[in-house]
Amino acid sequence: MECIYKHYKLVKYFLYAKILHMHSTSGEVERDFKGKRMTLDLNSSQLYFNRELSWLQFNSRVLAQALDEKLPPLERLKFLAIYGTNLDEFYMIRVAGLKALFKARVQETGADKLTPSEQLEQIHTYLHKEHQVLESCYTSIISDLHTHGVNVKNYDALNSEEQDEMKEIFFDEIYPVIIPIAEIIHTSTESVSTRLSNMH
Repeated sequence: MECIYKHYKLVKYFLYAKILHMHSTSGEVERDFKGKRMTLDLNSSQLYFNRELSWLQFNSRVLAQALDEKLPPLERLKFLAIYGTNLDEFYMIRVAGLKALFKARVQETGADKLTPSEQLEQIHTYLHKEHQVLESCYTSIISDLHTHGVNVKNYDALNSEEQDEMKEIFFDEIYPVIIPIAEIIHTSTESVSTRLSNMH
């Protein structure tokens, strides 16, 4: 509880600093903090968290739920799927946006003063370390499922009867769901290409 309270006070302090920044013309303010006079340079990158790296830390907390062995294995697998879906969206939107900024030779993009190139490098380093945790988590869940009589097999490991059943499930339940998504992506790509070609 004490840790949570300290975190709350720290966040409250930074929010206060941002409010002061809105009313500051010089970028510097001087205020009392616990009876001490101190000068804050509100343009300092040390006062701000990077948005993309902060989002990765949020997603790591989802992965932490999947690592919790007190939860049932299917519940852990659900959190692992959420983690993966979040990461897919992160790459499609945020990483793609950073790459576009990098190609456009844009430098600083926010108050943290990190360039797109630096952000991409830190994202790569962060996820490279987390990948080992992800692999270990998946292996642990699969093993836990096996002890409960649930086995995950490759399609080639199934017998002919099981393969026929899987085909039926795929074409009746999964295929109709993923095809509209694929068509939307394809249409969106064509629309972007058309707009770009009309600009020339």
